[in-house]
Amino acid sequence: RSSWSDRLSPRNWPLVWKLVAVGLVPALLALVLGVLRVADQAHTASQLDTANELLEVRTRVAAAADALRVERDKATVFIAERRLGDRGPLQDAVAQTDGALEQARAQLAGATADLGPTSRTALQEAEGGFAQLSVLRSDVGGSAQVDSAQIIGRYTGVVARTDVLARALLQQLGTPEVTGLADALTAASAAS
Repeated sequence: RSSWSDRLSPRNWPLVWKLVAVGLVPALLALVLGVLRVADQAHTASQLDTANELLEVRTRVAAAADALRVERDKATVFIAERRLGDRGPLQDAVAQTDGALEQARAQLAGATADLGPTSRTALQEAEGGFAQLSVLRSDVGGSAQVDSAQIIGRYTGVVARTDVLARALLQQLGTPEVTGLADALTAASAAS
């Protein structure tokens, strides 16, 4: 009688078993590795999709911040002219800011499930700043005694909150594929 070690030795296997070992085992291994690779790629694609959505939201928030800067400049000029200048440019800037804010809020409403705790806090702070806009605009357009430095300071506070929200959205992107892009966008925002 042969021992178990002799029976398990490949040289003692019948030809059919040798063909199965050479052909089927690598095929099964390749199939398992392929399934794992596809699952990994699906997970990466899901992360990139979420990152793209957050980048789109960030783009809308940055556009709102830019519109607020333009409105700040127009309001400052209007106050510096002692409210005697043309209100048209200021009203246009206000309308553009309102449109940009509505687009940003619509994008944010669709992405609230994807927001992290830091982004949620920044969103609450930004919404507080947006709520101050109506009072600020009435002070600019009304008869309140304000000077251009006060207007610049108050608008800059709202812009700063909006910029913080944009940075928080960028920091939330943790995938290596978009980290460089997030750093570049933060640097561009800081430069502006």
